[in-house]
Amino acid sequence: MEVISAPIHENQEWKLWLAETFNINNTYQCTCLAVSFWAIWHNRSKFFYEGIRQRICDIVGFIKAYITELSILDEELESKHNRKEAH
Repeated sequence: MEVISAPIHENQEWKLWLAETFNINNTYQCTCLAVSFWAIWHNRSKFFYEGIRQRICDIVGFIKAYITELSILDEELESKHNRKEAH
């Protein structure tokens, strides 16, 4: 997974940087970014509220597995849609 990061300009708000980063990446890369941000935020919340800290390799494993699952579901939906159009 290679994601392109928008350049950061002095005094730039993080929201603008994030929007620009999503705008210059394709759908798959944006999905990877969103899942990664979500997993990191979830891990941070578990640590903050429950004192539970996951290992980095576990977080990365979760991200990869979730992205794989989303890709499989997307392929199944596309296949189902194509079969429906053929009939």
